[in-house]
Amino acid sequence: MCFRKILTKVVHSHYFENMAYYKISNADDWEDLTAVTDCLLYTWCLCFYTSPKYFFWILGYVLGAGAMIKNFSPAFGKLMSKEQQLEGEYQQLHSCLRTNSESVAFYDGERTEEFHIQQKFRDLVRHMRVVNHDHWWFGMIQDFLVKYLGATVVILIIEPFFTGNLRPDTSTLGRATMLSNLRYHTSVVISLFSRWELLSITA
Repeated sequence: MCFRKILTKVVHSHYFENMAYYKISNADDWEDLTAVTDCLLYTWCLCFYTSPKYFFWILGYVLGAGAMIKNFSPAFGKLMSKEQQLEGEYQQLHSCLRTNSESVAFYDGERTEEFHIQQKFRDLVRHMRVVNHDHWWFGMIQDFLVKYLGATVVILIIEPFFTGNLRPDTSTLGRATMLSNLRYHTSVVISLFSRWELLSITA
């Protein structure tokens, strides 16, 4: 019993530190594991066929974008906690009304009960508007940094095909091979970037 007590206290101290409970509830451990595996595989492919410098360029962008996203991110953990609190209070008022419905009806207290319930509902709606607004503008920033601006990183793979070791010869077959390799490398970079995106957001 003492061991279980100590172990539970240690787990709780880490669970409630830096909103770990929120990150755990919104992260899939299996998905993180596959993301790490994919990152290693795509990094090896990119470094093997082109140059390690592309790996460091993309890694630098992902880390920078992840830091910006983390700085811009609202306190979703606190917002969720308050939302659950308001919903609990709203449901509690309805539960109390059902439990004491006979007394409320006898003393004609439905107007008072309605006022309190409506007031609590307005508080909940007001808070949900704040939550939706924060999700909206944060989603715009996240999409811009991760999807739209991040897609331009694909340009980094073009150099080897025109000035580097993957530059084709002048034959038709050589150009066709270059286009095939370019398409392959594009898919590798996009896959690598999407995996790093997942890890940077859930980290």
